Amino acid sequence: MMLAGLTLAMPCVVGIVLYARWLGKKYPDFQPAMEDEAPQDLRAARDNYLAEKGAKALPGLTLSLLPIVTPIALIFINAVNGMLAKLDGFSGLTDSLWGQTFAFLGSPVIALAISVLLAVSTLMPKVDKQQTLERLEEGLQSAGIILLVTGAGGALGAVLRESGTGNLLAQHVASLPLSPVLIPFFIATLVRLIQGSGTVAMITAASISAPIVSQLPGINMLAAAQAATMGALFFSYFNDSMFWVVNRMMGIKDVKQQIMVWSVPTTIAWAISLVGVVLLDWLL
Repeated sequence: MMLAGLTLAMPCVVGIVLYARWLGKKYPDFQPAMEDEAPQDLRAARDNYLAEKGAKALPGLTLSLLPIVTPIALIFINAVNGMLAKLDGFSGLTDSLWGQTFAFLGSPVIALAISVLLAVSTLMPKVDKQQTLERLEEGLQSAGIILLVTGAGGALGAVLRESGTGNLLAQHVASLPLSPVLIPFFIATLVRLIQGSGTVAMITAASISAPIVSQLPGINMLAAAQAATMGALFFSYFNDSMFWVVNRMMGIKDVKQQIMVWSVPTTIAWAISLVGVVLLDWLL
């Protein structure tokens, strides 16, 4: 499954890279202007950086990685506990002190909060309280708008999803005379376009089309599964939280640029993957 996905993803990446090169030449304003610097200026900047780095008491590698590794480890241990609890002989693990402790510490919100506290205490030991608060405020200012817009996009997708519009259209597509392997592809495409979430589009396409395609003779279930995932690539736009995350992180505010930079590449990947899914079904 993973090998097939990687194989289908390769031509998609090539297509997006070619599009990015064309976009950079066609619309040079889309990319930030780079100042022309002579080699001696670059060497001087490097020397200044090394001098400042030597003068600063920077934390070591262990302390630098601690805020990153800690939440990953806590979430991983919590996930392992959840899997072990389903096995015979470990049924009481979740009720034990160990299980409850890591269920609390391993929840994403708590794990990331611990990561922030570790970062403040270990990476900024010589910074006074006022400067620390200013740095935290800068982080909140840059991340706040992303969280706000992402939440709004997710709320819009939830409204469309709970209204049943996505499922209604998906069931209609499932009844059309399409090639069996394309049924999950176009169901995922419609659900993605309506409610925005690629994950929900994949799950919806798989759950609706699986009872249909599994009853058809000669169907390639590997290609059908890939079709459900690749169909969810179609035209990511305003109701997709990832659309806002990417554009806000890149500082793109113009709607045309947002669509050209993110929505069009996802659609290119969708179109290339459609051909790939058909070829995969034909070859296997």
